[in-house]
Order: sequence, then C-alpha cells, then structure tokens
Amino acid sequence: MSDLTKRALAEALKNRLSKTTLKNITIKDLTDDCGLNRQTFYYHFSDIYGLMEWIFVDETNKILNADYMDYDIRTILEKTFNYVQDNEKLILNAYKSTDKSLLDNFLKSWIRPIVTQIITRKAEGRNISDEDRDFVIDVCVTVVRGITFQWLENGMEDNLSGKADKLMTLLDGNIEMVLDRFTK
Repeated sequence: MSDLTKRALAEALKNRLSKTTLKNITIKDLTDDCGLNRQTFYYHFSDIYGLMEWIFVDETNKILNADYMDYDIRTILEKTFNYVQDNEKLILNAYKSTDKSLLDNFLKSWIRPIVTQIITRKAEGRNISDEDRDFVIDVCVTVVRGITFQWLENGMEDNLSGKADKLMTLLDGNIEMVLDRFTK
C-alpha cells in the first residue's frame, strides 16, 4: 500500500508539472488529486521536493537496471537524454523551480555510478591512483551535467542527440588517453 500511495502522489505531481512549475504546486493540490489527506503525504515525504527526488530516483531505477555496468558512455548519454526528452515538461518545470539542486542531484546520482564503473574498468591494468581516477570521473560527470543544464537553459530547443554525438566525438578514445597520462 505504501508504494501505491507514493506512486499515486508521484503521478499527481507529474500531471501538475505538465502544466505549471514546482513552486506553484501545493501538497493540498496533490492530496486532493489523489483523494488523500495531508497526513498521508507527510507520512511518506517531508515536502514536495522530497517527492520530486523520489520520482527521479524511481524513474532512474526503471530506466537503468542492473545491466548498467555493461553500458558504455554513449549508451548512458542516450538513456539520459532520451529520458529528459521524453519527460520534457516535467523536467523543464522542475528546472524552472527555485531548487535546481534536485535535478542536479538526480543527474549526479544517475550518471556518477555508471561513469565510475566505466572509468574503473578502463583504468584496470594501469597504475593510476584512486585520486586521479576519481578526478577523471568527476570531469566526465561534470561535462554531462553541464551539457544537460545548458540544453535546459536554452529551453530544450537544441538537438540534443547532435550534442551527444559531438560529446562522443570528444570523448572517443580520450578517456583512455587521459588515463594513460595519469598512469605512473
């Protein structure tokens, strides 16, 4: 029942986000949409931002399954950008809210573990410190987040797949080269 309630609240929020920004949605709106009382909402979430974060985590878990360790950077980018494009109004209205850290945390929590697995795999057999490997991971995650936020700032008008192709051209072979440069 608990998961069902969370999903009902999530659907109500997603429906409202298709029409307005997060800051214009109240808990009363969501509970009225679901036929629930406010206490039920607070039993599951501390505020609307907590619900939004839960939605992002839940969506991430649906999109990226346990096979993500086998993904390459291109697949990660495609999955990330496809999700954002498929949920354009939700993402834009969440982005337009006063708390952009929600989307940033979502992108970090989604991308970082996958990039970590990929870079760690590529670093195998190289004498590279954990600090240097983590730096390369941070750079890759920051680049993907930066491109995504730039795209959002432009109202998602640019062709994101074109940006992904350019990014792949930039990264293709360069990760290995950078890891080689950090090898002692």
